[in-house]
Amino acid sequence: MKSIYDDTPIIPEVVADRIIGELALYWDRKGIHWEPPVELSDNLAAKAERVYAHRFDSRWSRNIRGANGLEYLCMFMRHWLSAEFYRTPLQSQLPPEFCIGRPATT
Repeated sequence: MKSIYDDTPIIPEVVADRIIGELALYWDRKGIHWEPPVELSDNLAAKAERVYAHRFDSRWSRNIRGANGLEYLCMFMRHWLSAEFYRTPLQSQLPPEFCIGRPATT
């Protein structure tokens, strides 16, 4: 089975931690305390690996292997992370355009 870790210098767990940290910092600056679930980083990384393996010949996987692969993966992880808050009170507190992959900025 193909793996992001094997085919690129990208480590999905590190990227997931980065995206979760980005959102936690955004909310902290807005005065919102959020303690991410322990398994959240592993879940995001596993999803990235699943999509990569099952769509190896697709544009998604080719983009991960490309020059902007890290930013491309970050964009998708932001999107997937925002889906974790669908229909929760925190959904309205997500950064603008976070759900379409834009970074959380204050």
